[in-house]
Amino acid sequence: QPTTHPHRPIGFPGCRSTTSNRPGCYDRNVLNGTREAILRRVQPISIHGQVSCDVVFSDSNDPEGPVHTARVGPEAMAHGIEPGDPISLVYLMGSVTAVRRTVPR
Repeated sequence: QPTTHPHRPIGFPGCRSTTSNRPGCYDRNVLNGTREAILRRVQPISIHGQVSCDVVFSDSNDPEGPVHTARVGPEAMAHGIEPGDPISLVYLMGSVTAVRRTVPR
């Protein structure tokens, strides 16, 4: 049974836990640390004038596998990253706090 969040309806399209069906913006597999991934796309969004980025990525060990999404502020994004670039996601308490290019150009 999915739980609800007072500000987020069931089925919220933002980031989700990869280990449960419950809405959330965390990854139980990585509580603190980094995760290597392949960037698929960055979708800028604006909610009431606040700009954020939905970062769509796949696991670097399974590039053709499922995609995941994390929502971060533009200050957390490395400049100039493009789809297909290897990235490193920095996690703190299960939430993505930074997106960095793994191999600088």
